Amino acid sequence: EATRWADMNNVGALKPTICVKYIWPESGVSSIRFTGNISQTGILEIGSFSGNIIKPDPEMELKKVIQGGGFRYLETEIPRLYHGIVKRKYLNEVREKTGAFFGGLSPDIFSAMAVANFAENVVSIDYPLTIAGISRSSFSAQSARGEHVGNLKDAPHLQYRSNYEWAEVVPQFYSVQTIWADSAVAALEALERNDILKDFNLPLLAAYCVAAHPKYTSIVLRDMYKYFQKNNLNQFAGTLRFCYSLLIGPGLGLVKLIAKGFRRILLSKDKETRFSGVRDTVEATNILTDYLRKNNKRFLDFVP
Repeated sequence: EATRWADMNNVGALKPTICVKYIWPESGVSSIRFTGNISQTGILEIGSFSGNIIKPDPEMELKKVIQGGGFRYLETEIPRLYHGIVKRKYLNEVREKTGAFFGGLSPDIFSAMAVANFAENVVSIDYPLTIAGISRSSFSAQSARGEHVGNLKDAPHLQYRSNYEWAEVVPQFYSVQTIWADSAVAALEALERNDILKDFNLPLLAAYCVAAHPKYTSIVLRDMYKYFQKNNLNQFAGTLRFCYSLLIGPGLGLVKLIAKGFRRILLSKDKETRFSGVRDTVEATNILTDYLRKNNKRFLDFVP
């Protein structure tokens, strides 16, 4: 339904909301924040969605990603191939410009940045077209368990890629934040979009890295100041931006997370519809399809 609608309406890229999550059995990940309960059976969580439609400017979304430190792309309306729908025309333009469909260490964010550079008539809809999955061996599960972090030389993404050039502006250790930021930079470099890349918010990235991975604070600060010196940037101004970023970035984010937890647990608000004992993704897909049908929430019920 969605691809047919997009084709009939000349939509270049369709970006749905990721509001449905399937946690595989024995993933080692808690299904609900703040409870710590780890289910041994498969869990399907369906979050709330409105069906609202907007038409974001992909150029502005590119800038938002870079001004957000290069790793917060899921908080923007940037079109994406992973958990999204994109016309093949734009993928071919990416390959013609960069030599490949994908690059960097994270194909998710590289392709999102690359597609946004070319896509026209982008539509974002607050509706679940895909299911995000978390298995025990996935990077999402490793990150949730605090395992997806370490020295750069030990990054699994760099296996068999000894000639890979890590972005100079990104602190040299591996984590979700740095892998994504490096891939965002790699995409813009491949696209020759230095006009956007010059606004990369290193202090904000550094603030999130320090807050999430305090063990690597010395590496983060060392590389941040090294970048300031090499590029003749004011170190005092950079320090002020870093301190401010700690407050308005991870600091404010923690307050919002705690408030959300209180609403969910104490006030019984913002709760997802949850199904337990879901054996695999086939069953998860069938349950979601049935849920949408029974609640009159099919895709065509929301689009013009």
